[in-house]
Amino acid sequence: MRPYSILIFLVILTVQCVLSVDQPPRVTQPPTIIIAGESDKDVIFFDPDGSKPHVFPCIATGNATIKFEWTKNGKTLKIPNSKYNWTRNGNVINLKDPKYISNTTNTSKIVSSDEGTITIMELQDQDEGIYQCIARNPYGVSKSKKIHFLKATKRSFTEDAKTFTQKVIAAEPLKLECNPPENNPPGIIRWVQYSDEGQGKNYMDFSDRISQDDKGNLYFANVQKSDENFGEEYTCEIQLKELNMYIEGAFTKIKVDDSGKNNVFGAELVYHSNDDVIGIKGKSVTFICIFSGNPTPHIKWVRKSGGKIDSSRMIRKNQKLTIKNVSVDDSGVYECRGENNLLLSPVTHRFSLTVESKPEWKAQPRKVDVGVEETAIFECKADGIPKPDIQWFINGAPVDEMRNKGQLKFENLTREDAKVIQCNVSNIHGHLWADVPLSIMAFKPELKKKFENDVKVSEGKSVTLPCEVDGKPTPRIYWKRKDQKMEGPNYTIMPSGNMIIKNAAMSEAGRWTCFAENRYGKIKASGELIVRRKTVIESGPSSQKITHGTDSHFKCQADTDPNEQDNLVYLWLKDGEPIDFQKNPRVEREGNGIIIKGVTSEDTGRYMCMASNSLDNDTASAKLEVIAPPDPPINVDISSCLSRSVIVSWQKGFNNFSPITKYHVEYNHSYAPNKWTRAKTVNVSSITEVKVNLSPHANYTFRVIAENRLGKSKPSERSLTACYTNSDTPDKNPSNVHTDRSRTGWLIIKWDKMPEIEHNGPGFRYNLFIKKDGKTNKTEIYDWEENKKEIYIGSVYEPYEIFVEAENEEGSCSEPAVLHIGYTGEAAPLTAPGNFGLVGNASAKSATFEWDPVDTAPEMIRGRFKGYQIRYWKTGEKNTTLIKVEVPRSPPDETRIKKRVVKDTATIDGLPPYSDLEADVVAANTYFVSNASNTISFSTPEGVPGRVKSAKVYRRGTEFITISWEPPEEPNGILIGYEIGYRKVNGFDIGEIVTTKEYDNPYRQMAIVNNLDMNQEYMIYIWAKTKAGRGEGFYLDAKTANNNKMIKPQMEIVLIGEDFVNVTWTLNNDQNSPAGSYHFVRYKEVGKNTVIKSSNETMNNWMNVSNLEPNRNYEFWVVGANSKGDEEASDSKVIKTKGEPSPSVKSETNIAQAPWFIIMMILIAVLILILIIVCFIKRSRGEKYNVQEREKLRGNDIENPEKDLFNEYPKSGETDPLAAGSPDSFDNDDHKVLGGSETDSMAEYGDVDPSKFNEDGSFIGQYGSQKPDEKGNQQSAMSTFV
Repeated sequence: MRPYSILIFLVILTVQCVLSVDQPPRVTQPPTIIIAGESDKDVIFFDPDGSKPHVFPCIATGNATIKFEWTKNGKTLKIPNSKYNWTRNGNVINLKDPKYISNTTNTSKIVSSDEGTITIMELQDQDEGIYQCIARNPYGVSKSKKIHFLKATKRSFTEDAKTFTQKVIAAEPLKLECNPPENNPPGIIRWVQYSDEGQGKNYMDFSDRISQDDKGNLYFANVQKSDENFGEEYTCEIQLKELNMYIEGAFTKIKVDDSGKNNVFGAELVYHSNDDVIGIKGKSVTFICIFSGNPTPHIKWVRKSGGKIDSSRMIRKNQKLTIKNVSVDDSGVYECRGENNLLLSPVTHRFSLTVESKPEWKAQPRKVDVGVEETAIFECKADGIPKPDIQWFINGAPVDEMRNKGQLKFENLTREDAKVIQCNVSNIHGHLWADVPLSIMAFKPELKKKFENDVKVSEGKSVTLPCEVDGKPTPRIYWKRKDQKMEGPNYTIMPSGNMIIKNAAMSEAGRWTCFAENRYGKIKASGELIVRRKTVIESGPSSQKITHGTDSHFKCQADTDPNEQDNLVYLWLKDGEPIDFQKNPRVEREGNGIIIKGVTSEDTGRYMCMASNSLDNDTASAKLEVIAPPDPPINVDISSCLSRSVIVSWQKGFNNFSPITKYHVEYNHSYAPNKWTRAKTVNVSSITEVKVNLSPHANYTFRVIAENRLGKSKPSERSLTACYTNSDTPDKNPSNVHTDRSRTGWLIIKWDKMPEIEHNGPGFRYNLFIKKDGKTNKTEIYDWEENKKEIYIGSVYEPYEIFVEAENEEGSCSEPAVLHIGYTGEAAPLTAPGNFGLVGNASAKSATFEWDPVDTAPEMIRGRFKGYQIRYWKTGEKNTTLIKVEVPRSPPDETRIKKRVVKDTATIDGLPPYSDLEADVVAANTYFVSNASNTISFSTPEGVPGRVKSAKVYRRGTEFITISWEPPEEPNGILIGYEIGYRKVNGFDIGEIVTTKEYDNPYRQMAIVNNLDMNQEYMIYIWAKTKAGRGEGFYLDAKTANNNKMIKPQMEIVLIGEDFVNVTWTLNNDQNSPAGSYHFVRYKEVGKNTVIKSSNETMNNWMNVSNLEPNRNYEFWVVGANSKGDEEASDSKVIKTKGEPSPSVKSETNIAQAPWFIIMMILIAVLILILIIVCFIKRSRGEKYNVQEREKLRGNDIENPEKDLFNEYPKSGETDPLAAGSPDSFDNDDHKVLGGSETDSMAEYGDVDPSKFNEDGSFIGQYGSQKPDEKGNQQSAMSTFV
């Protein structure tokens, strides 16, 4: 080996040795326990009889070997052959002692894991204690929170589980005692009702009548027969949740003597919980008041001091008041009140609540990592009631000199100063424990953020060059550019290591290097700085002053460095805030500028254009002044807050360039916080202060609204301070004091409740005074929302003197309460009208009645006489048609005789016409009626009908309107027809009524109004008629169509047979185009040129087309037409009839031209002629020709000329001498039809299929019995003879 190689080797070895000596451990970290026990619990219960092991976890972190130990009651436990030491009472425990040896495995029953977690395998009584985990390493000691490990007890009831019988009289109170055993933890007490002979088990439902105290006793306010529970038992049960078990006490049966069920008892307080209660913040508190009485007392809870009951947290239920999540503000006096109307005043009891709290962190100690030669500070502060005690520990040892001090400070630290800091904060309600490490760090500089990429900046701007460094102790940092150290007022090195360059110049571009060093090493990092030419706005926005509602335009144009031109963007700001174009749609971009549409006062401000290329920006701004209603006043405040007045002051808001003319002062108060009331208007703009009148004992806030010639401002913010007015006596007494006489025997006093703003002070109540026979009774009512008092008196309509006054803690109202005369409840009169009868005859809608008046003496009327009540109903339908008509009468004066000898009469209108009615009369007081008089029967004659139910325009043309309607719901007789008329409407000019037609058919529901003007508005009238005349008209607005193109029908084939089709059509609702005045069907067989036209249809929108051939293709059109000859056809549709083709279709030759066919037709014609001659011969021999029946066969009903023109054939089974198939008919062949040959006869339609329509659109049905033909098809008895 060469000498220089040996030298190099020795140098490297020396450097490595030096470095190995100078490099300390990076972090000197004491242990920190991160998991220890069940961290959210201070106490853990265990079942000593259970076999389930219990685990105490303990895991810690630290950078050296950590040793764990556990203490029990402050004494360490030691596990043999383990790195864990366990002690007790300060001495190492020998776990080979029999009490630490398992009875089943003969090994230690306490085992451990490497993390420090221990497990107790078999739980026994001696395992009770306070456990704590301790973790150690060379740098400190960490201690966990102490855990109380307690044995759960399961003591049973002292009494034997036998059954007792409790006898009690109905309506009396009852208490069933529980006497639960004491257990730890205490169990949940419930009462159980058994059912199904002990097989069913139900927990008791509590109410105002049945409740449970906090000792577990069960109370019945009054016992009822149902409480016997069908002879099943009651028992008190305790649930021990920790042990998952239930313990039952003695069983009780209740035997109720029902003889006292009607007894009544006033409310009585039989149990209440402790008067003075200390609540813990965040927990719940419960007050209990249990009352007895019959009827069951009603229980109310009120808060006597400290504010109102918060219904969201304060639950009033089952004779309990529970306050959840209690806070310090809940402290105060609470009161329960029980009453059941048998006592004039409620039974009350008060409770005092004081709220304290466990310690709560204000500043919790946190772990601290610092370098050598640096300073560490720990804070430990907490709130609580009582004030918590603070105790510091270092590595588990107390620091007595720092007791109750909130800060612990360490300076000029070394690696040996690593330790664990503990702080314990406690008061009588609990404690807080913090265990945090102080770690000492020592390492050479490290780059957290390197100067790797180029950094750009615009000239004249500041720039930060990154070089974030970490190291302990904190490294020294400096910068160089081109080997020159950069120092001076324009250069700032931050503690992190970053360099800030102010007002960057083009000359400062180039490469920069950062250096960092401490006692353990040195590093550096370099990067490039690029400087660009700055951006300049060449054309900016101009200031404007405009009226609100107009548009405003702002423009902007800028120049920047050519290398950054593509990055140039324009940003607009208002008063320094970027404009959000999505949230304000009235502001839109306009090139590089903006437009503000419909400006308001909110748009007033300074608008700035910012041109930016991401390196720098330039700005230009302009003002926009919008003349608008003023801005709200500001700084609304109060002074001289007295019990009935206050001074309100404010400062002017911006007037938006129009002078303010007036101010409106408004207030709200604590009793109606969401309602604002106008207090005063100031018409002088220079005045910014005003006196406002208030009510006592209320918390007021104020706001002000300004006004100028352009309108009112928005309301100001609430006043900076509130005015709480002092208490005073009430200004008024309750109004509208009266008695409710609707309940017989009860004195029910009512009044208008006074809102809280009128109470004027705390302790508000109503004082109710009742006077009778010189005696006065006073009742105090503390619930201001109550507005009635019910007292059972037993007498009927007995007078009392009553007055109600308002009073609070300051006294009663200075104005005396007004005296009112009230009465107990009324009852049904003891006298009834007699000799009720009808005067003359009743008209269609009215009748006059007479009767003997009643004795109106109070003892007979038993209430305030109101008159009579005439009752009428349709005979046999009293329950559903009874109508009561009041006949008011005033009670007679004292000077008048109590019973009149003349008849009393009354006329009743609105009777139903054309009805059989019955009626009677009763005398009435305010709430009751007497027995009825004699009942009379009478009838009303026929009257004019009511309006038709509804009507609509069915079709419109240029000269006609077709309407339809439904019959009236109130015909008031027998309808005999309808009348149709119209009135011409020209704007506001309405013409005279023109009656167009009268219809004597009461079943008609459609009509055409003809001879109208084109494009003209009309009022179309429909009147129903009876023999009594024309009823009330129903009109509908309609308008004839323009002379536009006729509406094209929309055709639909709804049913297809062998020789017929049913065609319907619809017309769209075009308001300007006319419909055809009539429609018809045009059709032809496909492949043939002959087009057939049906008859015209003026009313319906359907038609039956018959005489078609089976199994043929036909093309159909529906055509609308009018009298002028105009036509509009629908689109055509091709359909195919059903059935098999006739033999003539299948033949290749034309049978009609065959000679044999012609000869056969001639022979048939001769035979028919002979048959006709024979008929005439028989006629000449005296046979009677039945013209009436013959006309019926032709379809003409002589007796009923109004029937449809279609034939109404006899039903099957009727004996018509001329009916087809009857013994006396001309032809007994079922395949032949009788009838004439008129074109309007149904005979020429061949088979009369049941699918054909009648006039109203329904199917006509079969017209004769049917028999199958040779093909198996159903053939009518009226089929055409061929």
